[in-house]
Amino acid sequence: MKLSKILITFACTGIVQATPDKIQAVYEAFSIPKSEAAELQRAGHNDQAFYDVLVAATSEKKAKQEKLIVLRTSSGQLASSAQSSELIFPTEFNPPELPNQVGIPLNLNTTDQEGKPKSPDLSEVNTGIASIFPSTPATPSAFHTYNTGDTFEIEANMDPSGNTIDLRFSYTYNRLLGMDVWGQGLSEAPMPRISHQNQTTSLSVKNGIPILVGTVTPALEAQDPDAPERVWFAFLTTTVIKSSE
Repeated sequence: MKLSKILITFACTGIVQATPDKIQAVYEAFSIPKSEAAELQRAGHNDQAFYDVLVAATSEKKAKQEKLIVLRTSSGQLASSAQSSELIFPTEFNPPELPNQVGIPLNLNTTDQEGKPKSPDLSEVNTGIASIFPSTPATPSAFHTYNTGDTFEIEANMDPSGNTIDLRFSYTYNRLLGMDVWGQGLSEAPMPRISHQNQTTSLSVKNGIPILVGTVTPALEAQDPDAPERVWFAFLTTTVIKSSE
């Protein structure tokens, strides 16, 4: 019995898996004078109309766009974006120290370059002791790092229809206003003065529709002292980005 040779050919079929849809979150902040902000708030616009008014006012230079941050993620994933720099400053100090000896004896029998006797400088003499103080000022012994700039963090969960997104987000803006000096004399220590703006909330949002998340107005000290006080309105627009098949 002759054995037949059977040739079996396997055809490899490419299986293409659809790329999951992405979620894009756009955080925007607009500022307008406080009196105009109060008037606009009382107008009773819905969020889309409120947003449109501020965008139009920005185009006409009547409002200012303060922030624009774009971040994409997958449903159910935590994502963050940071635009910041590190500020390092001391938090603990070793106290100043004085030397055990606060002067050196003066040799009153001094001579000039030609070897002739000369009178000592009596302005430095205090019972035969020169008044010099090689003291050590307060020195830093521990430091802290603080991030200044923008930090934006989101966690988005999309429902099966893709029309509603449950969103948790946090936004923080820190900036250095200046340095203050604490203590006096050898105990002087510079410390930073920092402005802090923060928003943290959970929302259910509609796909592609901007929603007002609140005000994130900086403190008066962080605003222009020569201009009227301004109010910042923050909006979040969350959009489902369809994958290409």
